[in-house]
Amino acid sequence: MGDDSLSSKLAIYISCSATNDKPTFPFLYNIYAGAALNNNTIDSDTLKDNIGDNISEKNPYYCELTVHYYAWKNTNADYLGFFHSRRYISFNRQNLVDKSYSKRKLPKPYIVKDFPTKELLEKNGYDKENIISLLKIYPIIGVIPEKMPETTYEHLIRTQKNGKTEFKLIEEKLKLNYPEFLSAFNEYMSSRYLYFCNMYVMHRDIFDKYCSWLFDILEYVDANMPQRIERDDGMMAERLFGVFMTYIKKEGSINWAELPRIHFAKVGGTTKNFSCNKLGNLIFPPGSFRRNILRKIVKG
Repeated sequence: MGDDSLSSKLAIYISCSATNDKPTFPFLYNIYAGAALNNNTIDSDTLKDNIGDNISEKNPYYCELTVHYYAWKNTNADYLGFFHSRRYISFNRQNLVDKSYSKRKLPKPYIVKDFPTKELLEKNGYDKENIISLLKIYPIIGVIPEKMPETTYEHLIRTQKNGKTEFKLIEEKLKLNYPEFLSAFNEYMSSRYLYFCNMYVMHRDIFDKYCSWLFDILEYVDANMPQRIERDDGMMAERLFGVFMTYIKKEGSINWAELPRIHFAKVGGTTKNFSCNKLGNLIFPPGSFRRNILRKIVKG
């Protein structure tokens, strides 16, 4: 790989389940997740996750991970990233967190906007040279974790029916094949700062190691669970990314960074009243103490 940042190939895949407008920038790729289950209804020029070596048919369980697997097995970009049709990472450097970050509070974990327009994305650092120059400093970039009123483990067992069994099987697999991750696993599971959305950008070498580790663990859990429930693997992978990021931080040999994510409330009709949604985020800012109190009240 040469020193000229523009000679490096950057591919950021945006998982979607409908034919969206073509992304504004040439390094962004809309890709249909779970295409094997809907192949006859997808436009012929739409990029799909059922090409080559793929697990597209597992999309009901693996969610956007079928796109991650497709990119792992069938592409050769120097840097790879993964977003959702409604969620992107902001590459605005003023909100970047790395090991030298010394402020008491983290930046907001996400901001809410309406659509991913070219003007908005440009304001958030969407320039190939900017993104690759960041990745040359930080070969792994994740999202800023969100402070929650419960630990990762408590969130797991509250939101997933098989959570306790999944926890035990992940721990078992780590002991068998990846004992160096056990300390990070225990630390992250007891943390109240959670990584959401399976969103990141990585250098190819790190991405390959991450996917080998991730899919090996998921296959082990699947093989030993008496019952699998839709979305289980995708949600479990969110926790596993947090374990992987915690390991990277603890191990210390790879520079890392974290950036906020952008939620596009009007994409796909996800929010009927954007003004109310925006006001709610103003009163209860993402990652704030007030938002945590609200979550505790709603959770009961």
